[in-house]
Parts: sequence; structure tokens; C-alpha cells
Amino acid sequence: MAIYNVVTGIDLDESQLIIIVYKALNLENLYNVGEDFIREDETISPFWFKEPIAGGAQKSRMLDKARFEKMKDEYYALRDRDAQTNLPAMETYKRLGLSGVADRL
Repeated sequence: MAIYNVVTGIDLDESQLIIIVYKALNLENLYNVGEDFIREDETISPFWFKEPIAGGAQKSRMLDKARFEKMKDEYYALRDRDAQTNLPAMETYKRLGLSGVADRL
């Protein structure tokens, strides 16, 4: 944190910085949802589910689509988001001081 504070001139502790990052991620998510970015858009190229890995420790293995979707569910749960809509609960926006922004969408 000392480096961040010296470089930016802003005196923050780690917990304050985490809240700022969390706000930014939720604002980005809110924007994406407002632009009709849905769960199905949050994926990787189908290539990775069809083509085996060419080399290295995972050679000949492929990514499993069902496991990938389960990992998305787990990620959404960690971020307090609904697994289908990818939206956080309104309580999350209120806690972060973003309820006014969420109300507009």
C-alpha cells in the first residue's frame, strides 16, 4: 500500500482500496447488464471446448463446458450475484453507496 500511496498521493489502507475496486467491478457489471450483456456472453471461444491442448502438462485434455458453467456459478456466488442475471442484490449496491446508479437502470 505504501507504493500506491506514494505514487498516487492518496492515503488509503488496504480495506479502502478493496472497496474502491469492488465498486468499480460492480459499476462495470451494471453497465454491461444495461447493454444487454447476458450470462451466455460471458464465455470463451468454443474452440477451447473442442480442441485438445497441444502440449505441456495438460496435453490432450479439453476444457469441459459443464465444469466451466459451474465455475461461473461459483464466481457469481463469490461476487454476490444472481447466477442467471449476473446482477448483484440491491443490498450490495446500497452497501457500496451505488443504489442511485442501480435505480437508474
